[in-house]
Amino acid sequence: MLARLQLSIEHAKWLEAVRKIPCEVAAEMGVVSKGPNLAFEYRRNGVASFLKVRREAEGSKTFWIEPKGAALSLWNMDCLSEPSEAPLIITEGEFDALSFLAAGATHVVSVPNGAAGRPGEGDIVPAQDHQFAYLWDGAKLHAGLAGFRKIILATDDDGPGRILRDELAVRLGRTRCWFVRYPQDCKDANDVLVKHGADILQEMIADAKPIVPNRLVPFSALPPLANPVQYSSGWADL
Repeated sequence: MLARLQLSIEHAKWLEAVRKIPCEVAAEMGVVSKGPNLAFEYRRNGVASFLKVRREAEGSKTFWIEPKGAALSLWNMDCLSEPSEAPLIITEGEFDALSFLAAGATHVVSVPNGAAGRPGEGDIVPAQDHQFAYLWDGAKLHAGLAGFRKIILATDDDGPGRILRDELAVRLGRTRCWFVRYPQDCKDANDVLVKHGADILQEMIADAKPIVPNRLVPFSALPPLANPVQYSSGWADL
C-alpha cells in the first residue's frame, strides 16, 4: 500500500498562482507532494494504486511511476463508475483534467502516459495494445468506458495530441467521440484556464463537434488532421 501523502502549502500556492487550479479541487482529486515534487494519485475504488511523480527543473519536466512497473490506468478512473448523462472528457494530462473539473465538469479522466508517438498500424489486438493498455479489460473496453454515449477528446492541439485523439477515437468508437477547438493562443485546457478562465472551458465543452458528423458540414467543422499532407499543384508559381 502506498504511503499517505498530502499537498504541501508551497505546492498548493503554486497550483493556484501558476495553473489557476483551486487547491481544494487538487487535494480532493489526489494531487499530493512527494518531497519537493508534485505527484498525482491514480486511484481505484478510492485507494491509490500508483503515483505519477512530476519533477520540473531548468525548464524541463520528467515523470516517473511509483511503484515501478505498476499497471497503468486512467487518472480519476473512479468517476467511470458514477452513472451520468454528462459526457466523458478525456485529456492528455492531469493538469488539463483538473482544469475541466475546476470549470465544473463532472466526468473527466486523463491518460497516464501522454501523447502517442506515431499513428498505429494494422489491427488492434487488446493484449498487444501496450500504449493503450489502460483502456482494456481483457479483450474488451473497461465497462465504465463502454457506458458513455458521448466522449469528448480534449487532447493537446498539436501533432502528437491529434494522433492521440485519433487513436483513442478508433478504440473507443469514432461515432461517439467529439473534439474541441482551442483559442488560437492555447494548446491545451490548462492554457485556456490560465489565459481565459473557466467560462471559456465551459463554452468549449458546449461547442464540441462530433468527429464523425451525422450530416453534411463545412471542412471547418471537421477535426484538424494530425499530419496534414500538402500536394503540389504542378505550377511553380502557385
